[in-house]
Amino acid sequence: MKEKGTLKNLITVIGGNGMYLLSNILLGFLLPMILGVEDYGYYKIYTLYIGYCWLLSFGYSAGIILRYSGCEYAQLDKPLFRTYTRFFFAMEGIMTLLVLGISLFLQKEYSVIIAFVGLNLLWNNATLYYQYLSQATSRFREFSLRKTLQAMGIICSLLILLLMGKYFSV
Repeated sequence: MKEKGTLKNLITVIGGNGMYLLSNILLGFLLPMILGVEDYGYYKIYTLYIGYCWLLSFGYSAGIILRYSGCEYAQLDKPLFRTYTRFFFAMEGIMTLLVLGISLFLQKEYSVIIAFVGLNLLWNNATLYYQYLSQATSRFREFSLRKTLQAMGIICSLLILLLMGKYFSV
């Protein structure tokens, strides 16, 4: 019986990751057509920096998965876990403000890139935090749902950009 649950969880995770992969493939093909060469270059710099945002969680998210791996969600000490979560969001809020502050002192192009990285930092690290919690407590449906929502966000953003380019000559 446990094998059936494991297979179901595996299929659920593969489905969520597959949707996310598909959305990124679409992004890779369509975005260069929408943006010019220079703007696409700035976008790639932005994605490079976003890829390192997890470093500004200082391993806190990874600590959650190590600490609570194998526990059932119902077993979590909710008041203690709320304290962990509040601390994490306070820490990430401070990191966001620091990155935004640093962006004020950079050249114009890089200032905008770093500002957007700062704005996205809290979102990315919070997503990672909750994905790790879902993995640690074997809530794979939630994990897959988050991946699917990320994929849908990417696809919707692409559609909006395509429509803006078509109707507004962006």
